[in-house]
Amino acid sequence: MNFRKQPKISIQRLPCSLDFSEIRRNSVIFLLLLFGCLGNASGCRGPARHDPSILHTMIDSAPSTLNPRLSLDAVGQRLEMLVFRGLTTLDSELNPQADLSEKWRLESGGKTVRFTIPKDIRDHAGRSIDARLIQRCFQNYFFKASPSPLKAAFSTLTSVTQIENEVIFHLSAPDPYLVKNLSAVRYFASDLNAEDPCRDPGPDEHLITNGLYSVSPYPERFEKELILSPRKQSAPRLSFQLIRDETSRLLKMMNGEIDFVQNSFSPIKTAWLTRQGFQMVQRNGANTSYLAFNLRDPRLAKLPVRLAIAHAIDRTQIVRYKLNGEATLASSFLISSLPEGAPFTPFNFDPAESERLLDQAGYPRQSDGVRFHLRYKTTTVKEGLELAQIFRENLKAVGISLDLEPVEPAVFFASIRKGNFQIYMSRWVGASDGSLFYRTLHSGEKDNRVGYRNPDVDAWTASSLRENNLLKRRKILLSIQTKVFEEMPYFPLWHWTNALLVRKDLVLPPSESLSLSGSYIPFADLR
Repeated sequence: MNFRKQPKISIQRLPCSLDFSEIRRNSVIFLLLLFGCLGNASGCRGPARHDPSILHTMIDSAPSTLNPRLSLDAVGQRLEMLVFRGLTTLDSELNPQADLSEKWRLESGGKTVRFTIPKDIRDHAGRSIDARLIQRCFQNYFFKASPSPLKAAFSTLTSVTQIENEVIFHLSAPDPYLVKNLSAVRYFASDLNAEDPCRDPGPDEHLITNGLYSVSPYPERFEKELILSPRKQSAPRLSFQLIRDETSRLLKMMNGEIDFVQNSFSPIKTAWLTRQGFQMVQRNGANTSYLAFNLRDPRLAKLPVRLAIAHAIDRTQIVRYKLNGEATLASSFLISSLPEGAPFTPFNFDPAESERLLDQAGYPRQSDGVRFHLRYKTTTVKEGLELAQIFRENLKAVGISLDLEPVEPAVFFASIRKGNFQIYMSRWVGASDGSLFYRTLHSGEKDNRVGYRNPDVDAWTASSLRENNLLKRRKILLSIQTKVFEEMPYFPLWHWTNALLVRKDLVLPPSESLSLSGSYIPFADLR
C-alpha cells in the first residue's frame, strides 16, 4: 500500500454510502448486502433484545481476573471501577476526585497524606466501611506476606495508619501521583469476613461490591457475560458480553442484540455503522500508539536513522484514510490537553529529508535500491498487521526493507520484555500523567524496553516524581518531552479517539462526558 499513489478509503469521495473496496475486504458485510439485510431492509434489526431494562454492550477481550488485588489490565480496571470504590476516583479529565474519602490534605512537605473518611458508608450487603477497615484494607494490599502487584506504583509508601476518621499515608519522599494512583486500589470485603477486607478470598468466599453497580454473586473471572445492577434507580442495568471476533460483533450490532459499544470496531466499520442508523459521540482520548526503536541495535542507535524512519511514515494519510480520522497526531505519550502534557510539536512526512538523513548516516542505496533491512515485530491481530504493511511500503520508498515478524500476542510481549526486537509498535492505554516517563525512559527501569540512556533525562524523571508543585513539575516534564522528541527513542504516532456508538432510540450523551481513558463510568448515564 502506498497512500500517496493510491489513496485508500475516503468515504466522502464515494457517490454511494459504502466503499466497495472495503466490502471486498469484509466478505460477511458483502454477503449481507447481497441478501438485503443492511440499509433499509427490515430483516437485520429484528426485535432481538430480550429484557428492555438491560442495556447490552460488548468487550473484545476478557480481563485476566476480576480480583481487584490482581487486576492490572485496562478492561478489568474499567469493570471494577463500576462495582468497587477507592479512596479516590478519576473524572472524565483524569483528575482525582474524592470517593470513599471526602477530602485529603498534604503535610510534612508531601511526605504525609491524610484522607478524611465520612460516616455511614456501606457496602451492598449493608455493612459499614469506616477508616479502621480502610486502613486494614491497605495493610492487606501492600504490607502482608503476599502484597498486591499494585504496590509497584507506591515505591515511597512506608506505612498506612488510622486515627479516628482519618487514614494516613506515610511516605519516605513526596509522591505527587499518590492521590491519583490510589484510584486503582479498590476496597472490597468477602461475604464471610467483613473485618479483614482486601485480602485474597478463599475458595468458598464471594466479594461484596460497593460501587455504582452491584454483582451478586461476584465472580473471580469473566466468562461469557457479566450483568451489573445499578444502585441508582434511574441508571440502567448493564450486560457486558465477551465477543472476540469483530465480524461477530458487527452481526450482533446489526441484529439488534447490542445497544451500544465503545471503541469496539475499526474506524472504517465504526463509520459504516453510523450510516446504518447508529448514533456516535466522539472525544479525543489518552490512548497513544507509538513506534519503539531498540537503541542497542547499531543502526537504530544512530539518531539520523531514527529520524529518517519517522520522516518516512505518512501519519497524516494513515489517520485520514486507514483510521478514518479517528485519531490525532502525537508528539508525546501525553495528549497536550493534560496538565502535564507538552504542546503538540509538528513532525513532517518528508521522504526527501529521510533519504538525506540515511545518506548522511552512511547507508546509501545498493544496486537493488535497498539500504538495509530491519525486523519489525508485530502481532497477528489484523489491525496491527495492516499498519505494519503500510509502514513497510512507506519505508520501502526511502530504501529501508522492513521484514515483518508476526507472532501471537503472548509471544510478542515476551519478546519485547526480553529486548528481542528492532522495531515494534504498541499502544499506551490511559497515558494520564508524567509518571510514565520515569518508567519508560529512566536508564535503571525495566520498562525502558528500548535501552534509552540520557543522564539529563534520568535526573529530570527522578526529580519529577518528587515535585509536588504542579507548575514546577510541568516545567521539568516539558524538558523531558522536548528532549525525548528530539532524540526519538520512541516515535509517538497518534492519540486514539474514543468513539461511543449507541442505537438510534437512546439518548446520546455529550462528548465531554466520555472519559479520556475510555472508562465505563459514562455508561451509567445512558437512557
